[in-house]
Amino acid sequence: ATLIGGYVLGSLLAGGDAPGLTSAAYLASSSLCIAAIACLANQASARTGNALGMAGVSAGIATTLGVMHAPAAVYAQVVAMLGTGVATGHYIGKNMKITELPQMVAAFHSLVGLAAAATSISNVMAVDPAHGLDITHKVTAYLGDFIGAVTMTGSAVAFGKLHGLLKSD
Repeated sequence: ATLIGGYVLGSLLAGGDAPGLTSAAYLASSSLCIAAIACLANQASARTGNALGMAGVSAGIATTLGVMHAPAAVYAQVVAMLGTGVATGHYIGKNMKITELPQMVAAFHSLVGLAAAATSISNVMAVDPAHGLDITHKVTAYLGDFIGAVTMTGSAVAFGKLHGLLKSD
């Protein structure tokens, strides 16, 4: 909350255009997410890891929303999708048995792969055809799409095997 409040206050004081502040907020958000992963490696610090992860992701979302400069209808769509995601995650979390945790992790990880592939595709589609893509962006887009698709497929297979939907011969 402090990070988000500081970002909002800094943006307001800077008149809405503060690229250095935006970079700092993204760096802080990324650092919190990395620290969260480190804390999740140990059961004693897992609660701290969850809190750091929530703070990092929330700060990243707030920073992204702060630099979008989109029409109100787009913000309404973003809020609706965030709400849908929260409600779906809450429902799944409340109704899942603890013995099904590996399947849930695999299923959610397949969504991570799908998001990576979709992000790579959308980055290519967002480029003005008149300007084209340089080789670096082409390579990273194709790698992102490939790695995301492999991650999605592999995690979906893992889910199917763990849940007993696919045979493990």
